[in-house]
Amino acid sequence: MLLRAVLILLCVSSPAWSQAITAFCAGGVTGGGGGMRAERDGRIVQLRRDRLKPSIETELGRDAAAVAAWNAALDRAAFDTLRLHAPGNITCSLRRGSRAIAWSLEPPASLAAEIRTVFRELRSWRPPSRSGDKTGSTPRP
Repeated sequence: MLLRAVLILLCVSSPAWSQAITAFCAGGVTGGGGGMRAERDGRIVQLRRDRLKPSIETELGRDAAAVAAWNAALDRAAFDTLRLHAPGNITCSLRRGSRAIAWSLEPPASLAAEIRTVFRELRSWRPPSRSGDKTGSTPRP
């Protein structure tokens, strides 16, 4: 348990190990889109872009443990070596640092389960309840 805590702290504090991750979908009839960005420092930001309007960013909370876990999952799945660019009418993407992959609406079954899980968890992350839970509502990988 102590080792896990130390590893999480190292991941959060090390720029080489923890990078911003963005899960975003856009397109369709409206041309707008939305998603979430997990910052290196643990902040979780909701992103929304309406058609022909500037993007709106809303900070929802912090979850440094989730950001570290998502980065570790992407490392295990060799995310930085992937090449996937299959846009559609509605295109979804997962970006970490300067590396991005994109697909049409649903992540392809051929994509590693860990990558699909990171995308799903980040897109569905919600702030902790007011009952004192400090970890957010996303299950950890």
